[in-house]
Amino acid sequence: MSSRLGLWAARALTLARLAAVPFFTGWMLRAGPEGAGAGMLVFYLFFPLSDLLDGPLARRAGGARPLWGRLDALADIAFNTAALLAAAWTGWVGFWAGASVAVLGGRFLWRGPEAGRDPLGKAAGVLFYLLTGAVAGGAALGGGEWRWLIARAGDGVALYALIVLLAGGLRRGPRTPSGGR
Repeated sequence: MSSRLGLWAARALTLARLAAVPFFTGWMLRAGPEGAGAGMLVFYLFFPLSDLLDGPLARRAGGARPLWGRLDALADIAFNTAALLAAAWTGWVGFWAGASVAVLGGRFLWRGPEAGRDPLGKAAGVLFYLLTGAVAGGAALGGGEWRWLIARAGDGVALYALIVLLAGGLRRGPRTPSGGR
């Protein structure tokens, strides 16, 4: 019974993250550059904390499945893409920060489970979460004095994502016409 409960909880967390993306994004857009209050920062914390919990819960319950792994990744990518595009719209970061999540995340989803063994890509995912958290924290605190620093961090994370994207293409090597290497 406890394994069923753990599996249910893991899947509920993943689905809740997906469902909460538009609400968080809307909050960021309404808050704009003026600030959103501490509630936004608390709401942000739901995303990385639930992401840390759902995988171990599913594995412990013996219910880790490729489909749910992809949905988990999709929830992370959708959250960071939407949040960082909203942050770009409100002037916190450049558009390329959100676009880099979408491109690198799309490559991850396209390549499937083997992409999960890419430590550079995993680091990019952590950096995207941290950048989104910096924007949420800055907006929550009305951080006019932090905007420049957060914007430059966004530039750095987008540049890192570009490097990861290019390095991934170089590591894979050329394909032969028959599809092999």
